[in-house]
Amino acid sequence: MLINRQVVSKKIKEYLNSELSKQDVYEWAKEIVVSSEYEKISKTDKLLGDAIQVLWELHHADGKFDPPRKEIAYYLRLLKVRGTVDNDDSPPMPEEEKTRRGQRGRVGREEEKTRRGQGTEKGQGK
Repeated sequence: MLINRQVVSKKIKEYLNSELSKQDVYEWAKEIVVSSEYEKISKTDKLLGDAIQVLWELHHADGKFDPPRKEIAYYLRLLKVRGTVDNDDSPPMPEEEKTRRGQRGRVGREEEKTRRGQGTEKGQGK
């Protein structure tokens, strides 16, 4: 079975577009995860391995612990950003991820200034 970013992206799209059921996607991902191929995939392409893992986690009957659709869409976007999949119809990044990334970036810059001894108060910057 050939597994690459295009194949996984297609499965994610089909699930998000309700062309495949949660059970169908889970069974497909489970077949990969229990194979010897999955270990190779996870070592050579961590993002691809993680995307398959998220699809495999769609197995909870009550849905309580299933990954949210936004998270699955985010993996689709990540697979496309890496440049191996057509980018035309990638879903937008979830708002909470934008916020989390923005905060992480600001905190990192502030920590870097403090580490350099520049401070962050007015007049102490560059």
